[in-house]
Amino acid sequence: MYNRRPKTAQLSLAVLLASFISFDSSLAAPPTVPSTTTTVVNTADNPVPVLARNVDNPARQPYQSAVNSFDVLGNAQFAAVPPGKRLVIEFVSARVTTDLGRQFTLYLTNGASINHFLAKTLQGSEGIDVYVVSQPIQMYVEAGQRPAFQSFDGIISEGRGAISGYLIDVP
Repeated sequence: MYNRRPKTAQLSLAVLLASFISFDSSLAAPPTVPSTTTTVVNTADNPVPVLARNVDNPARQPYQSAVNSFDVLGNAQFAAVPPGKRLVIEFVSARVTTDLGRQFTLYLTNGASINHFLAKTLQGSEGIDVYVVSQPIQMYVEAGQRPAFQSFDGIISEGRGAISGYLIDVP
């Protein structure tokens, strides 16, 4: 009897070996790294737009202020913005304590009609509840106005807070 299986197996093995031998070695080569230098050529009539923020702008005068006590209703005022200036508040932080379980809402006002409600985080409770606020904000306060923390819906036992940003000159 004639057995065809061994020849088929030998032929399959030969084809498999031939494919490995003829493997294209360029496929295994590491990729080339492009040059890190980029040259942009534009004329004065067709400039490349550049978007940048000038953090050292002399018109921006750094500003920080703190209040070290809130009244029992949760209010605390900062000093009035000087004449000829606008205050841009960029960050606010506060720490307040209340009686256990007392709910309240805390916000920052620009001294006029704008209120930004602040997200408080409960830090712990040992006879009192301790909350903190630490968040970016963008609020504008005009000359003569007094930014302030305000609260409603509850009584605050103790609190202190800070704002930071910059003053700019306004005509």
